[in-house]
Amino acid sequence: MALNPIDIRHQQFKKALRGFDAVEVEHYLNQVADRMEEVLQEHEELKISQRELKAKLSSYTDTETAISETMVAAQKNAEKTVENANKEAGLIIKQARSDADRIIKQASDRAVKIRQYIHELEMEKTSLVGEIRSIINAHTQLIEQIVRESEKETPEITPRSKISDDDIDKIAEEYEVRSEAENQQD
Repeated sequence: MALNPIDIRHQQFKKALRGFDAVEVEHYLNQVADRMEEVLQEHEELKISQRELKAKLSSYTDTETAISETMVAAQKNAEKTVENANKEAGLIIKQARSDADRIIKQASDRAVKIRQYIHELEMEKTSLVGEIRSIINAHTQLIEQIVRESEKETPEITPRSKISDDDIDKIAEEYEVRSEAENQQD
């Protein structure tokens, strides 16, 4: 049997001799009905609260699931990004090594060509110095011959100085120094 506050308020009891005081019983029944109304109201509020909490829990569960899925996707994405970055870094390093090898080879080839050019210049310098010495020697001999012939023609005039081999060497060294300075300027 289901009871509600209205049923309790309208409950009628049989009157019996020496029974309970009717006013007191009615008063008590009203108090029980009032309390029952409060309990039913609290019960209804708890049901509403329970539904709200279930809805929130469901929402939180859905949010948790979405966050978990997002985190898993983010983790996979991060791993993929790291993997791609590592691959790209490997390719960059490989390309850098290839470029470095190419640059080193070019520099090495250029160094060989420069050494060859320097060697050719040194040989040319040596050749030029030899030619200048021979020209100076030839001119010196020519001058000496002219001086001797002029002494024969005019015996009273004697040359004051002759160009010595040391002087020729000094002139040749000065020429070498000037040639080196001009080559360095070029």
